[in-house]
Amino acid sequence: MKRIIHSVLSITLIVALGAMLVGCGENVSLYQFERAFRDTITVSENLDQVADEDLASTDVEDLAFIIGDSVMQLSDTSEPTVQEKIARIRELHDLIFQVHTDNVNTTQSIRLTAETTRTAIADFRSQGLNLTEADQTQIQAWVTELQEIKLTLQSTIGLAFAQMRDLRGMYTLENIDLILSTYEGVYATLQTRSECLIRSLEILEDSQLLIEGYLS
Repeated sequence: MKRIIHSVLSITLIVALGAMLVGCGENVSLYQFERAFRDTITVSENLDQVADEDLASTDVEDLAFIIGDSVMQLSDTSEPTVQEKIARIRELHDLIFQVHTDNVNTTQSIRLTAETTRTAIADFRSQGLNLTEADQTQIQAWVTELQEIKLTLQSTIGLAFAQMRDLRGMYTLENIDLILSTYEGVYATLQTRSECLIRSLEILEDSQLLIEGYLS
């Protein structure tokens, strides 16, 4: 009789343990997701140290003043004139300032949304809920995408304001093409960051809605 009871208890324990492991397996993607968006946030908040001088327009304005109208004869009609290059540099400077400001704001939104998402996930776990197979697949897809975003953001480090700092003291007519190409590169880099940050925010917002759907 004792042997039968022992066997029944053993089977019950195994079944219960199996159920717990299945539940953990179903939700392991949430732990991976939390780690993925935490890593992405860490990278996004540590891309560059930006000084006020990096965004100041003084050097660009001084360059335009130095060149003036006296260099008209130096322009080649087969390419943009010096004045056109200066105009483009000024435009790029304004665009760089705006995109950087937008990126800072998006990063702040990511940080705030991450906190509410963590809270939703904690509530999800405390209630002993489990993800459906379809939602597990979606979470895993977001994990992969966030990992790719992190790598893309990391690849832009050193390609923005560090490049602009290297131009200090070099705002002369002889360096006009270097200045223009540098600004073009910086703007492209910040645009890449913008796309990554905006997508990261979208993923966090969507994941929060997904989890909150279980809590309602």
